[in-house]
Amino acid sequence: MKVVILGGCGFLGLHIAEKLVANNIKTVLVDSKARLHKPIDFHKYQLVEIDYPYRDVEVLESVLKKNDVFIHLGWSQVPNDNLYGFKKDISQNILISAELFHLARNLGVGRIIFASSGGSVYGDLAESPINEKCATNPISSYGVAKLATEKYLTLLTANSPTDHIIFRIGNAYGNHLLPCSTATGLIPSVIKALISDNEIEIWGNGQVIRDFINVKDIANAFYLATVMPKINGIFNIGTGKGTSIKNLISMIENKLNKSAKIIWSDNRMCDVKEAVLDYGKFKTLSQWTPQISLEKGVSEMISTYKG
Repeated sequence: MKVVILGGCGFLGLHIAEKLVANNIKTVLVDSKARLHKPIDFHKYQLVEIDYPYRDVEVLESVLKKNDVFIHLGWSQVPNDNLYGFKKDISQNILISAELFHLARNLGVGRIIFASSGGSVYGDLAESPINEKCATNPISSYGVAKLATEKYLTLLTANSPTDHIIFRIGNAYGNHLLPCSTATGLIPSVIKALISDNEIEIWGNGQVIRDFINVKDIANAFYLATVMPKINGIFNIGTGKGTSIKNLISMIENKLNKSAKIIWSDNRMCDVKEAVLDYGKFKTLSQWTPQISLEKGVSEMISTYKG
């Protein structure tokens, strides 16, 4: 078996790759020149350069073969209130992703796994935790683009031997595998700000609730999705537990015995009020469950940053 990871040199990609090679699965990391120049172990992986934002389908065609597994992590946008962000979402994410899915199907790729967003595709719902049968009403261009890409993956692999797996993932956090790189997101930002006695900007009043899931647990889900017998569908990958931003900051303050210097900014229109994911569907098929609690994961990150 060979697994090709587009965007493989990023935070999530390297954790997935590490899990795969630990289980003797040949892994190819496809990424931009800038990210390939990081100190990645050339002996573990095959590294393939592709121009950002991953328009060069010929590069993928040269490495993807029949029965391979293709993991698509490449994405050029993050949730934001930029009214013109939809243009990049359409041209750099939806269109390119659809072209890559079509290529993979035509090459006879055995399975495509797409990293979607559990926080963005559902929007503001009354249900909590959210399951895969809930309505999808994204409130950001990012969420709309992720949902549209899900639809194209399902459409373009229909009536073909290519399996499609869509992971709607919670808020990923954890230590980066490369010492020269810093994991993005709220948790490392708060930890660094407290250790350095710097101010940190928080959008809104801190009452939004998120499902924080450790990157190692996510990587294990991707591994299981790679090696399982035939499987298709949409699956939430989260913990089923919600934590408000205020409570998260309080947890980190208590562990560091410091008080955060917070600059409270206006709410962002793109931020859903609550996103907690029911992962029961994937658990039933794979026996996967998250193993690392938020308390333990945050403590590990604090130890790393202190070191």
